[in-house]
Amino acid sequence: MPSHVGLEHIVRTVSGNPTEDELAAATLVLASMIESAQDLDRPRDIVKRRTAWQLSQRSMRGGGSASDPFGGSYRS
Repeated sequence: MPSHVGLEHIVRTVSGNPTEDELAAATLVLASMIESAQDLDRPRDIVKRRTAWQLSQRSMRGGGSASDPFGGSYRS
């Protein structure tokens, strides 16, 4: 954060009259919470690439039951 930016440009007080120390403490707590939340989100944002083996797999097209394994595609 640039040194010329004051707390009044970062945090807006909706009610009450906090002191400079209270406002600085609240800002520090919020900043640390945001930073830790960003660290938690990073693994989810990483794209998991599928291997060649996974890409070559096809889903089963059967009917899903033991009595009709081909899903009615072949009739006698």
